[in-house]
Amino acid sequence: MPYIPSDEEVARQVEWKEERRLKNIPLQIGFNSLTDKQQDALRQVYHTMDVFAEEMRDLEGDCYHSTMQNVLGVYGKLRTSFPNLHEDEY
Repeated sequence: MPYIPSDEEVARQVEWKEERRLKNIPLQIGFNSLTDKQQDALRQVYHTMDVFAEEMRDLEGDCYHSTMQNVLGVYGKLRTSFPNLHEDEY
């Protein structure tokens, strides 16, 4: 038999979802103000890091070589595109 939440639980879920929606509005506005290329770059970084994290979890601290190559590729692109991220190294 499936779990049936009480009215209080349902009300709290609705309240939490509304709080989360309101909190995310400024973040969504900020993301939407980026150019398409900037949004695509962030999506690529997010996707690569998501796959890496998933493999590290599923493979108990290991990942496929292709995933590590993608992570290093994204790292290189970020380092080249945003030199101010690593200026303090010089």
